Amino acid sequence: MIALKETLDALRRPRLRNLMFPNLVPPKGCIRKWKQPEKLLKDYFLCRYFEEVYDLLGDGSIIGVRLDGHCRGQMGLWIPDEMLFLAADACWGSDLVRAAGRMRLLPRLLQKDFTAYLDSLRRMHRMKRDFPQIRIVYTHQKEV
Repeated sequence: MIALKETLDALRRPRLRNLMFPNLVPPKGCIRKWKQPEKLLKDYFLCRYFEEVYDLLGDGSIIGVRLDGHCRGQMGLWIPDEMLFLAADACWGSDLVRAAGRMRLLPRLLQKDFTAYLDSLRRMHRMKRDFPQIRIVYTHQKEV
């Protein structure tokens, strides 16, 4: 498993306040190798939109992008060959992106950092505006 340090820490000690539910975390021993991303990119096109961009496998085939907000250390995945950006839990679905700023109290409380949540959405919006051919897919999205 490749994950940012905050995510690895949360997986090791799942807590509701970190939005890591013990029954949704792989059991101890199931994940045999933990690795933090090492290759931080500086000149990749996604660096114009995101502060932390990683070449996760070292060959440019899967790029990790830090998407804080819903939980600390969350990463989205850019798969260049497919022009696909997997945005994890950065939003519940593309139909709700424009309404995120008007989110009600209870859903806001489900975000670890609501300001960072909105910032991640703004960054993805700018990327999509500049590269409309990129497909953005969220974990809970109804349709792909």
